[in-house]
Amino acid sequence: MTTSQLYNELVLCGHNLFLNSMNDVRKWFAERNIYCYISYNDEKLWQYHDIFSYDKFINQSYQETIRRIRNPKTYGIIVFNQDLFNIPNYIEPSVFASIAIAMTQGKKVYLVYDYPELYEKELKSWNCIMTNGDINLIYREIKKKIIMDEMQLKLF
Repeated sequence: MTTSQLYNELVLCGHNLFLNSMNDVRKWFAERNIYCYISYNDEKLWQYHDIFSYDKFINQSYQETIRRIRNPKTYGIIVFNQDLFNIPNYIEPSVFASIAIAMTQGKKVYLVYDYPELYEKELKSWNCIMTNGDINLIYREIKKKIIMDEMQLKLF
């Protein structure tokens, strides 16, 4: 496995109302040969007509998200934290679990927008990186990591 194959996945996390933005970012990275996993998409999400099947789907989605975050090929997660419910830079509660898992796995955590004021201290202490909407920043960091790792491999 080459280093360019090693860091070719990202996990996109956020409220389901941010799916359009997540899909746009997924397409942008796909054009650059980086796969992005979104735990649920609108086609799957809206097919559940009762609370029990919906809850089961959400539970399975979270479990798959955790597996994807822990995958060695996953470079990091991108947290979509747009304004929602009159809350600036809203982060869904379940996304905090994804952030904690990514942090403990040594993965990068990127916030699309600013730190939510209420959780700024915690997110900074967890080394979450604010992108201010610059998704290209993440791509440059992945490429830099690949180049550094390939240089190290050549030394040995």
